Amino acid sequence: MFLLLSFLSAPAEAGPGPRYSPMIRVVLSAESPSEDIILGASSGNSTAVYDLCATGRYDAHVAAFSIQNCLAGTDFDSDCSDFGEEPGVDAVISNMTATYESVYGYTTTSTTTIADGVAVFDGIDDMWVPRCVDGTAPLEISVDTNFTEEYVNAPGDRIQTNWVVDEHFSAGQLVTYRSITRATRSVVAQPQEFHVTEVAYTLASYSPSEDVVAGRNNVLTYHATVNSRGYITQDEIVYKIETTWLDPLTAAQNTCAEMGTDDVWDVYNTLDLSYSIDEEGVWQFYAQSGLLCTDSPDEQIGYAQLVATVEMAAGTTNTFSVTVDSTGFSVGEENDSMRVSVAQWEEVAFLGMEGGIVWRDDAYAAAFTDQLLYNNAQGNTLEIFP
Repeated sequence: MFLLLSFLSAPAEAGPGPRYSPMIRVVLSAESPSEDIILGASSGNSTAVYDLCATGRYDAHVAAFSIQNCLAGTDFDSDCSDFGEEPGVDAVISNMTATYESVYGYTTTSTTTIADGVAVFDGIDDMWVPRCVDGTAPLEISVDTNFTEEYVNAPGDRIQTNWVVDEHFSAGQLVTYRSITRATRSVVAQPQEFHVTEVAYTLASYSPSEDVVAGRNNVLTYHATVNSRGYITQDEIVYKIETTWLDPLTAAQNTCAEMGTDDVWDVYNTLDLSYSIDEEGVWQFYAQSGLLCTDSPDEQIGYAQLVATVEMAAGTTNTFSVTVDSTGFSVGEENDSMRVSVAQWEEVAFLGMEGGIVWRDDAYAAAFTDQLLYNNAQGNTLEIFP
């Protein structure tokens, strides 16, 4: 049983204390969430986890601290106005909750609101911080979000819940009741992006995985599953193409000239195989080097970009099939292969594209990339028989 500190200690001082004075050390935990999407009107969204410990001979307790909503980082004077910094959108957050270990030995929470970019947790009294030689204690920050509201918040708004020491900080040692006036001044969490809805791309379990005969074949089947909170519109999608050509004596068929044409490719919604969704879209093909196929016809093809509007209803799973004409493959003694996947955003950044997928969130006009979407639609390698 830990001894509860019975008074509120003094606020943090602007300057450092004596070298021997105890302090609260704070680092971002390995358990802290990466940059991600959080949805409107949702609760308990974890936005940061910090690990705390106290220097000196005794455990400590924190009575008050602040979390600042500042994008890209927090400087030592906590003004969120330095180069590369900007305030997060407070209107995304309805409440903020701190979850921590109590000096009584159980997990407890404290909830507050945010104003002018700062959420102050004060009067909590029982937040336990162990000696650094003994380990650390976690402090998790989570938020409840507001509904999207025109002119107040919108998809794409971002928040970032950073630890910061300001005039509200208050802590002290257990046992000695000594005030602690020093702490790690600022620790930066990862930003979180606010949306009405989202979509996840996954490989279908029945996507082709066996050998195929050269000709027109389904080479990739994948799902796009839309969250029930709203519909999405897919404006662009990029397919990554990996092929081999093993016959050095004949003209390669996996070049931009052979595969970088509209008639080689089709994409279907499996609910209607009579209509290819690319019929009203535009294909753009790229070599593996990143050059446009029109500028590099003899290079090996690497990417196929389809610009076509595809609307997907809220709460639905949409299944798409990609077919490719591989006529002319595997003419030598060894069989060639092909693998087609939905490209990851980092795979196409060097092409100058916005992302592997460009989408719009519900009724909002702004377009977003797939950087924060779940995309695991990597196809299987298919051996092509003549």
